[in-house]
Amino acid sequence: MLASRRSTRQARQVVLAVSVFVLIYLFLLRSSPSVDHEAAFLRHHMNADPPEHTLVESSFDWSSVKFAHVPPPLDPPAPPLQTRRSPKMPRIQHVFTDDDDEETQAAAMLRESRRRKVRDVLARDWQSYRAHAWLQPSCNAALLDTAWAMFETVANGTAAGFGHGAVKEVTVPQDELVREDYMEGFWLAETLKYFYLVLSPPDVISLDEFVLNTEAHPLRMPS
Repeated sequence: MLASRRSTRQARQVVLAVSVFVLIYLFLLRSSPSVDHEAAFLRHHMNADPPEHTLVESSFDWSSVKFAHVPPPLDPPAPPLQTRRSPKMPRIQHVFTDDDDEETQAAAMLRESRRRKVRDVLARDWQSYRAHAWLQPSCNAALLDTAWAMFETVANGTAAGFGHGAVKEVTVPQDELVREDYMEGFWLAETLKYFYLVLSPPDVISLDEFVLNTEAHPLRMPS
């Protein structure tokens, strides 16, 4: 008898908890903005006010830190850092309206068709990558030869007296290239790194152990 009462009490508690959860879910569903399609959701998101940020006092007094090397005084002195909350900035972004007129409806249809096109291309490329390249590093000699030809073209087209200058226009013949009087930072940080990784032996960074992000930073895959 005692076990039966306990089981009944537990069943009531479970039913009560489920009922409360359903009521909360329905309340949140009714209070949320009506989003019948993607454009309406984006319009609501873009027109909404930014969230409020609460200032949190620092747990450390940085003014108590003594300089190991005192910087020279500024002339004129630097203005003090602001310690109060910034005034509310005026809204400057475009206010998206309902798609009520023909011109606005046409623009909305064009935006959605472009988004669908981008999604379709991304899905197709991703499926092709998974089917033909995922975890299948290619050592095709023709591709390596093409990469070497690309490197020689880039190196010869940018070579200057000191380093490699930026090229103002790349659609002209090589003997008509105009080099700027500076070298881009990404020449070392990206261009040479990409060529090095393509042409280096497989054991430099094994693609069985690492995956390269969009900046060619090697990230070790979980074992």
